[in-house]
Amino acid sequence: MEITAQRHTPEPPVRGEQGCDREKVLYYLMEAGAQAPSFYNAQPWRFRSDTDSIELWLDPAADSSLYDWHNALSILSCGGVLENIQLAADELGLKTDVEIAPAPGHSALLARVTADFDAPETSTSPSDQDLAAAIWRRHTNTLQFDSVPLEERQRLALTDAIVNSPAVTLHLLEGPQQKERIFAAVAQAEQVRFAREDLHRHLHRMIRWTEAEASSNRTGLTLPAMGACGFGETFFRMTRSWPVMKTMNLFGAYRDQAKRANEGLKNCSAVGLLTIRQGDDRALLEAGRAMERLWLTATATGLDLQPHTVITIFHWIRRFGGRAQFDDWENGILDRAFTGYAEAFPALDPAADEQGVFLFRVGHGPEVRGYTLRRSPEELLLPRDGA
Repeated sequence: MEITAQRHTPEPPVRGEQGCDREKVLYYLMEAGAQAPSFYNAQPWRFRSDTDSIELWLDPAADSSLYDWHNALSILSCGGVLENIQLAADELGLKTDVEIAPAPGHSALLARVTADFDAPETSTSPSDQDLAAAIWRRHTNTLQFDSVPLEERQRLALTDAIVNSPAVTLHLLEGPQQKERIFAAVAQAEQVRFAREDLHRHLHRMIRWTEAEASSNRTGLTLPAMGACGFGETFFRMTRSWPVMKTMNLFGAYRDQAKRANEGLKNCSAVGLLTIRQGDDRALLEAGRAMERLWLTATATGLDLQPHTVITIFHWIRRFGGRAQFDDWENGILDRAFTGYAEAFPALDPAADEQGVFLFRVGHGPEVRGYTLRRSPEELLLPRDGA
């Protein structure tokens, strides 16, 4: 599969003495926004564009799985969209105003970005220019990383990436024992993912098995983007059928696969966790912006990144009223996993009720074989006269 060849970096519109083509500028901003990451590449966002503004709408139908409990994952992803739009506007020297939840009666309307095309061109820092350029290169790398320690400049850059998000905290683990501890906790939690029929079926619904399917759908995961080759590709193809996976689980496949999927946590430069202290939509949007800015910073500083968010998702579900979504066996596994999760991040402040929203690893890995694709702004646009 040659999905890599389909990736492109559009030329940013030029603002000349006679102004600029507003439609082209807004299109470019929406295209940049749509490069944001989302769980299983569901792309749970829509846009509505006017002559000088872009509205960002949540698309709750994009992910109806258990993972997206109360749309938390989707709203987090939409924060990434918003950050990309802002960075792309800054790159063009375009002054913008961002309103969060501009219409309280429309909960799906998350934000509105209004561009002042008549304002003088603004200046952009070199670091933000680097982040804007990284929008088109940012990707997930699931391959084997080395364990070379973070350089001080990289550590500082990751820390600085969230400095403008006061509600978000970054925790980093860099020692071998710390990484072993979080690996054990995550591998424990992910046994539930591989043992559940609904989550198995959802994953396989989101895999695009052929070049033609990936190119026409432009959502979901491609096998190259998943790093599935050799045994990994064979395993995914062999277990497309739930009865096959269910039978293999009788022999412990769910445990083995949970460990295999998370081995990278032990082999990386650092494991990071973004946390927030409130669970409302505004906090999730801010966390999503911080997540994307951190990921772009990693890309700009030469680091690869892979999310490991299932444990944070399951923790979120149970924290916000979803314990009954798991049976007794699953809750027992998660109880043990969450104990290890808390031990791995002792800096978490229980008094402040910190809640993890994005667990990831960073390091240096080989070049990936392919990427996930994105829908175009035309496909994402809502009509102007209704949601």
